[in-house]
Amino acid sequence: MTALPPRQQQLHDLLFGKGDVPITHLYAAIFGEAERPMRQQQQWISPYISALNRRLAVRNLKVEPGDLKNSYRLVVMQTQ
Repeated sequence: MTALPPRQQQLHDLLFGKGDVPITHLYAAIFGEAERPMRQQQQWISPYISALNRRLAVRNLKVEPGDLKNSYRLVVMQTQ
């Protein structure tokens, strides 16, 4: 298994074991201060979430929307 690219690794580290993480925290960690409206932050972070999900699939992990509004969380996929 290869290492994750730097920004995807940052996202993974922010989400791992933390439950629901607000989009504003993810955006601030990747792009700096959260100066944009929430919708724009979500649009900017979503390509990184999608790419991370593709790489985490082999580890049976995925990033999905959290229970809290405007948040994401890292979960273990259910195998059948």
